[in-house]
Amino acid sequence: MKKLIVCILCFASTHVFAQLRFGIQGSFSALNCWQSDGIGGLPTGAQTREMNGFQGGLFAEYDLGYSGLSIQPALMLAENGTNFGNTEGFIDNANYTIGYSSTYLRVYSIRLPVNLLYRFQINDKFGVFAGFGPYLAKNISGTEKGYGQIVYTSNNEAAAFVINDKANLSTAASNGTQGVTNIAPFDFGADLLLGVSYKKFDISFSYNRGFTQLYHTTFTDLGNVFWNFTVGYTLFGHHRKPQL
Repeated sequence: MKKLIVCILCFASTHVFAQLRFGIQGSFSALNCWQSDGIGGLPTGAQTREMNGFQGGLFAEYDLGYSGLSIQPALMLAENGTNFGNTEGFIDNANYTIGYSSTYLRVYSIRLPVNLLYRFQINDKFGVFAGFGPYLAKNISGTEKGYGQIVYTSNNEAAAFVINDKANLSTAASNGTQGVTNIAPFDFGADLLLGVSYKKFDISFSYNRGFTQLYHTTFTDLGNVFWNFTVGYTLFGHHRKPQL
């Protein structure tokens, strides 16, 4: 009886691990933010501009039988943010007639995406895949750095100043030009991806959008939008070709 139980457990564990893959992956990211009042963001003329970022970490993949479907969770250290500029009116003070600022908002988080994938294995080496799913992120730190400029009402002279803020984990309003930068503690969004596989490598492009308000001021709200170019490498396990 004991031998039978051991054999059953060995068979079950072998079957489970045959369905699992583990690996590492890293992404080059094109970062930006959606804006509640759009590009131009009156009355401040607020604009968001794309900047470069990264993410990297570990993934696991569990095959749902031989259907070609699989679940892929990952644990990633990720960077998000945008080049955020206000073109006028960012200081509510009668002594200043116009203002300008350009800052790089960088947010660092631990991200957990969970994607449902469909894989089609063309042959023993090549395959294609597509997928979608949600992600949850815990923001851990951030910075807002750049510069600003004001023009004095009295003499029409310009003066520049440095912006170098450490972000607080808070949903309160931000004012980077006055040394106040707040980022939401959590972010929630969704991924949509397409890719190709070659042996143990996966190469994919994905579009990702956050649904939560990451950063906001008196005039505008910002949330994550980013593209990832990702390369993954399987350390343990292999793809299983679907059975018809």
